[in-house]
Amino acid sequence: MFAFVLISYKLIWSRSHCSKVQYDVRGFTLTGKCFWKYLAFVAVLNCSFQETELATGVNDGESTGDQVETDTDASGDDSGAVDTGVSLPEPLVRYRVNNTSLGQVPFLIDDAPNPVNLPMVYNSSTSPILMQDQGGDIFLDYSDQSESENGGGRLPITNTKLEVVDGASQVTLVAKYSLESCDDGNHRLAGFSNGSVAETAGWLLIREDAGFEFLAIRFKDQTETFEYIWPTPCPLALRNAPAVVHWVIDTTQENPEDRVKGYIDGERQILALSNSVLAEVWQESDWPTKDAEIDLQGEQTLGSVFVLGTDAFGGRKSNASIWYVSLFSEALTEEQIVYESDLLKESDDK
Repeated sequence: MFAFVLISYKLIWSRSHCSKVQYDVRGFTLTGKCFWKYLAFVAVLNCSFQETELATGVNDGESTGDQVETDTDASGDDSGAVDTGVSLPEPLVRYRVNNTSLGQVPFLIDDAPNPVNLPMVYNSSTSPILMQDQGGDIFLDYSDQSESENGGGRLPITNTKLEVVDGASQVTLVAKYSLESCDDGNHRLAGFSNGSVAETAGWLLIREDAGFEFLAIRFKDQTETFEYIWPTPCPLALRNAPAVVHWVIDTTQENPEDRVKGYIDGERQILALSNSVLAEVWQESDWPTKDAEIDLQGEQTLGSVFVLGTDAFGGRKSNASIWYVSLFSEALTEEQIVYESDLLKESDDK
């Protein structure tokens, strides 16, 4: 309408302001002897059309009554958001590792609903420390941790919202991290543990041991812990940048191989149930039974502990740099995993 007014202005001005000129406007023939009278008419007509559009939800013949769903970014800001049709549920916990101060901090902030911040325990260790990468994202660096150092995050889950994981049949554990090296050390990255003995402890933990990365997990109908292994030794140690890892447990699936799934940067990986190297450490695993429940307690008297870069007793260490960790109390779909991986690779701090 604004462009039409400008055109009308030029036509009328060229005819000495007051010529009898006919204009066709949306099917109406308008005759004006004077520019100012015509402008007043156009203004009234424009207001009339705007009121009609607001009342009917129709604009130039196109319906706008349907609300378009857009996805917000990781900060919840939907300005400039692209309509992907994919949305993420609220996580149970989410540690973005984005504290405003660097170095050693007393806790990592949980920005999920009903937050439980993760206490950081250092035991006189100089590591881990918060650092900033070249892109500006904050991360927790364990790479310089010596054999005697075992600092990290430890949160007993008793009387916290994390208790719902014990007995669950669906969870998704997410971590963005990198490995400095792939060695024979017995390292912890992120998850739940309350001991170190496979036969008695409860587990849901990302680990690196004997040169392999894997997920250690125990189910309530088992007597030992299973491990699900990337088929190649430490694939994250081969990358020049951190990767986003999703471990999805969904024992409600009919296909046994879909009950534990692993993804790296949104791509599903083939998982090995055992190998000759880990056979000395862990027993041969199997897929969980239908509707099996996660066992975070095992046969230990100590309650389960959510850990980051250490174990429940502070006796193990990490060889990783960790940018982000979260946990969902449901199984994310592949579309959601791809979507979240893309978000976290761009930035995990917002």
